[in-house]
This record gives sequence, C-alpha cells and structure tokens, in this order.
Amino acid sequence: ASAATEDLLAAVHALEALGETNLLATISGMLADALVNEKRYTEAEHFARRAKEFSDSGDVDAQVRWRRALARVLARRAETEEAEGLARHALELVADTDCLNDHAHTLLDLAEVLRLAGRLEEATSAVAQAVALFERKENAAMAAQARRLL
Repeated sequence: ASAATEDLLAAVHALEALGETNLLATISGMLADALVNEKRYTEAEHFARRAKEFSDSGDVDAQVRWRRALARVLARRAETEEAEGLARHALELVADTDCLNDHAHTLLDLAEVLRLAGRLEEATSAVAQAVALFERKENAAMAAQARRLL
C-alpha cells in the first residue's frame, strides 16, 4: 500500500509538471483515498482539496473520489455533518452510473462516516448495501472484505 501511495504521488507530480489537470483530479482523489488508508490525514485532505480544485463538474469519477476521501478525513475530526453531506453527495453522483464497484466503495465510505458518528445501525445498512453491489458485480474478494465489516 505504501509503495502504491508513493507511485500515486509521483504521478501527481508528473501530471502537475505537464500541466495536465483532467487526469490530475482523478489521480489526486485516488492519492487522497490512499493517504486516508495510511492515516496520513493532513496530506489526504490536501490532495482531496486539490482534486476538488481540478475536477470538472461533469467528471463524475473525480467528483466522487475527492468527496469520498474528504468525507473520511472530516469524519475523523468529528465534522460529522459536512462529512456525511460529502459522502451522501458522492453516493448520489455514483448511483447514476453503472459503476457497481465505485458505488459499493462509496457506500463503505459512507458507512465509515456513520460509524465514526456513532450511528452503527445506519452504517451496517450501508455496508450491507455495499456487499449486495459487490456480489452483483461478482467481486467476491471485496464482498468478503465488506462482509467482515458487518
């Protein structure tokens, strides 16, 4: 995971040097998510906000990614209302796509926000929905991982 994070960071720097902003928004969102997973929250927030800055309003993938990562950071700071709003907005955006894995991952992030807010029943419901989507996509590995959260 750490090596992947460093590769994403190198990609962000390369894209910045090239002046490429479209892909930069998506990769910055991916990096922000990876940094949250490594508990590097300050850096994660920085790259989530950079992704927001560069993401086109019509780029659903980038829009979802920065919201998911920033929601997870804010939830850890007990900024629950804003975190939940971002996670739910990301969920609304991805629900209109056919990207079942992204939809399920967004549900898992919402569940994390809800769990950190002490709303365990709602978090469990979001995880169960994610499991169903992973199963529908036939992503057995992620379905099993999500099931463990239940």
